[in-house]
Amino acid sequence: MRRLTTIFLLCAAVTVWAQVTDWHCHAIPDSYRELVARHGASLDEGFPLPRWSEDNHLQLMDEAGIATSVLTLPAPHPYWGDIEETKREVRRLNEECARIVESQKSGQSPKVESNMDGLIIRIAEIEVHKKYLDEYLAAAHNVGATSVAQEEGVICIFPMQVKDKPTTIRIVEIYRDEAAYQAHLLTPHFLEYKQGTLHMVRKLRLVPVEALAPEAMPLIFEKLKK
Repeated sequence: MRRLTTIFLLCAAVTVWAQVTDWHCHAIPDSYRELVARHGASLDEGFPLPRWSEDNHLQLMDEAGIATSVLTLPAPHPYWGDIEETKREVRRLNEECARIVESQKSGQSPKVESNMDGLIIRIAEIEVHKKYLDEYLAAAHNVGATSVAQEEGVICIFPMQVKDKPTTIRIVEIYRDEAAYQAHLLTPHFLEYKQGTLHMVRKLRLVPVEALAPEAMPLIFEKLKK
C-alpha cells in the first residue's frame, strides 16, 4: 500500500519489511511556490521550484516500486525576516499537506477548500490606440504575471484580446477582498503599468460582476494543473 507522510521538523517512521521507503523527497504545493515567488526567492537555489502534485508523485512511486514517501519542505525555507508570517505559512502548509495525506489514505482526492466571501471580481473593457498596441500588450502581460506571482491577494489578472478587433482588450480581475485590491493599486508594478500606459488607452470601462457559480472556481484552477 502506498503512503505519503509529511514532516517538517521531526518525524519517526517505521519501514515495513520488504517495502521500499523514500526518505528524501519534497511536497511543493502551488501555495508554497506562490509564497516563494512573492518574496522574489524563486531562483534562490539556482533554479525554480518544479510543479508538484499528489497524483504525479503517486505515479512516480508506483513506477519506482516505492511503498512510502516521507515528504519534507524544500528550500528555500519560509523565513524572510517576519517570524509571524513564517509561523502562519508553515501552519498553512502543514494543514494543506495533512489534507493530502489523509485523502490519499481514504482513497479520495483532496477537497479543495476556498472562501469566496468578499471576492472582488470585475472585467476591464479597454480600447487601445493602434500605434501603441504592441507596447500595451507587453505591459498588460507583465503587470498581470507580476501581480499574481507577488501579491497573495491577487487571484487572477488575465488579459485577453478580441480576435477580430485586436485593439479591443478584456481583462478578468479577481481579488481576495477589497483590502487586497486597494493594496494592489499601490504596488510599484501596477503604478508603473498605469502611468506608462495612460497615453496608450483610448477608452477604459471597469465592470463589476458577481460569480454565478463561485464553487466551480477552485475546480477550474485545479484542471489547469493537469
